[in-house]
Amino acid sequence: MYRHFLISIVGNLLKHYDTALFGLLAPFLAPLFFHKEDPVTALLLTYAIIPLGFLTKPLGALFFGWIGDRFEKRVALIISLTGMAISTAAIGFLPTSVEVGELAPFLLSCFRLLQSFFAAGETPGGALYLLENVPASKRTLAGSLFDTSTIGGSLLASSLVMFFFESWRALFWLGGSTALLCLWIRCRKELSPSLAPPPPVQLQSVDPAYKKNLVVIACMAGFSYATYSLSFPLMCGYIPLVTSLSKETMMRLNTYLTLFDFFLLPFFGLIAQKFGKEKVMMLSSLLLGLLILPLFSSLGPATTLTQVVIMRFIVVILGLAFAAPYHAFALEQTPPQNRTTILCLGYTLGSQLIGAPTAAISLWLYQKTGWTGAPALYLLPIALSVPIVLLLARKKSELTNA
Repeated sequence: MYRHFLISIVGNLLKHYDTALFGLLAPFLAPLFFHKEDPVTALLLTYAIIPLGFLTKPLGALFFGWIGDRFEKRVALIISLTGMAISTAAIGFLPTSVEVGELAPFLLSCFRLLQSFFAAGETPGGALYLLENVPASKRTLAGSLFDTSTIGGSLLASSLVMFFFESWRALFWLGGSTALLCLWIRCRKELSPSLAPPPPVQLQSVDPAYKKNLVVIACMAGFSYATYSLSFPLMCGYIPLVTSLSKETMMRLNTYLTLFDFFLLPFFGLIAQKFGKEKVMMLSSLLLGLLILPLFSSLGPATTLTQVVIMRFIVVILGLAFAAPYHAFALEQTPPQNRTTILCLGYTLGSQLIGAPTAAISLWLYQKTGWTGAPALYLLPIALSVPIVLLLARKKSELTNA
């Protein structure tokens, strides 16, 4: 398990370093790539680049899913990590809009699209690689431990942005260069999995019941990613716009709280393992749906740092409780054949269609209404729909097994 865990986490950590880095740097990149726009519009346009990954990420999910199912999951992970490293490092070389005008945001969008293509197989592929090599009774805890690398990547990005946001180019170069170590670990033959890859089966030959479960996986992944986007990229850029707190203060706060988050995931993994994955996911999503509107509505010029800490703590705690059992839950929704393809595609569709637009749409709602509670209107229906989807999925499973 430990060797498989190492292979899995290194790429997932790098992937989420890249994802978090762009989101956290968005308030600082906005005036560089959209210098002619007002601050809110520039930030909105920068956030809008994030969901553009939907144009390439589904293709990446199908590509890496096919490689993982047809050949070997480790091969897919190696190719994915190599492409991510190159596209991430390339962003650090891009000119700003002062230098080349509108070509600057165009190039930034292109490399983000390329980055999204290669990132499509990393998180679900790495989680699957790990969970298939641990006993079924330990998969919930193993999945939560895998997700610590997600928080670890965000923590690394937040820590570096806090001190070196002016050297944003070097931060992207660092993301590309550290991939060399990750590739060395993944390419070592003695770390290859003990399990043989399953025989290739075409997606259309899979039981239609599992195709429907693709929708369930997408909904769960979308909510989890939306919660992440709300907690990290959006709050770091949005709160300085509507309160007296500065961007630098939010970066420091984000780093300290992310360090705390890092140690909570295994705890919620144990909770979910004891009380049940679906129960924990239902309760956390329902609570977040009930609390998100009052939390955002409380923001204003007089908001204190303590209020922001409490607000973010509540959102992240509930988001972590939901995310901890996600990978083990998703694994149970798929058959062994074409498992990589289904998990990659489901995660990609959910994260890109539902999760990735969170920051941009939330900020747009605020721009149109001027109401600080407006960003919550995007996450609210998503959170409240999750328990319904889980209940329907459970009922369908019971009818199938009856």
